[in-house]
Amino acid sequence: MRRFVKLKKDKNHKLSTPFRERNIVLALITILLLALLLGSLTYKEVQRERYYLWELARSEGLNIAFSIQTLGPRFILNENALKEILVLLKKDGVNYIDICNDKGVILISTEEERWQNIIKIPKAGKINFINTKDKKDNRILQVIKPFNFDVWKILPIRNSYLVVGVNLEGYYTRLNQTRRRIILNYSIIMALVLLGIYVIFKLQETYIVKKTLNEMKVYTSKLLETMDNAVISVDNNGNIKTFNRKSEEIFGKKKEEVLNKNCQEVLNLKINGECLLKECLLEKKNITQEIILEEKGLKKKILDINTSFLTDESGEITGVVAVIRDVTEIKDLNEEVARHKRLVALGKLSAGIAHEIRNPLSSIRGLAQ
Repeated sequence: MRRFVKLKKDKNHKLSTPFRERNIVLALITILLLALLLGSLTYKEVQRERYYLWELARSEGLNIAFSIQTLGPRFILNENALKEILVLLKKDGVNYIDICNDKGVILISTEEERWQNIIKIPKAGKINFINTKDKKDNRILQVIKPFNFDVWKILPIRNSYLVVGVNLEGYYTRLNQTRRRIILNYSIIMALVLLGIYVIFKLQETYIVKKTLNEMKVYTSKLLETMDNAVISVDNNGNIKTFNRKSEEIFGKKKEEVLNKNCQEVLNLKINGECLLKECLLEKKNITQEIILEEKGLKKKILDINTSFLTDESGEITGVVAVIRDVTEIKDLNEEVARHKRLVALGKLSAGIAHEIRNPLSSIRGLAQ
């Protein structure tokens, strides 16, 4: 009795390529959005640090200016006292402290080479912050603040200004270090995300491959189980790897009894005392022939055997598979047909002989009468 099995049409094979392409597009969009987000965060972080350092530099300049302003005429009694105060308040990170008139002409400075230099005061009467450079090309923040107390008795000026030159090189060095640290941190995050996406793709690919292999295994197993021919395969050592339902019927053995066992030990398929499949491997030649199978408790069977080699990608032989067809009924039918033909021929011969004998007897009977 033939067995039929309905094999489901696998829609995943049709959808796998578009599905994979869609995932790639989604991954690229995700990476692009993530890159934009991290880039934006990096930029904002750097700008925030830049603003913080800028405010720090401004505060340092203003603190010095307010300190001088606070001392007032109680301590600044003459020009020498004013110079000493300026030198005293000048610290690391401050290049100079000047006092200039409303025209920007420097009248007193902690650095003598700056005397009589002229600086630009954009907003008269207000605090000014100006980015400039000194002779050594160092970046300087000039904090220009109106000097409000009366120094007429000390200096022949009115509407004077206090100028504090804050060296920004240290701030920029710190800013560059912070920028590199921020970029490095976000680069590591980006790399980890990319690695995560790569791992997800690999896991997904592995899952799809395993699923496809399992589906192919189930498909092949169902196909073998529904065949009307026995299919047996062995590896290079002669160990049985495939033994389908029809093989169980022909040999009267369960699959569990023979799998991974040597065909020489469990199957009565022998030529000259050697397992037919192992003989095929030793001779490296396919076999096509009929053999008579006689097993205890089973009827004698005539089997038609065809073998083929199994090879790997490099063409090396990895085993052999045999397709076995039980032709016992066909042989019996052929013998019955031949016997029937012989009986028919014998009947015709007997009728002819009887006819030949009957003719002379009729003549003799006529003469006798």
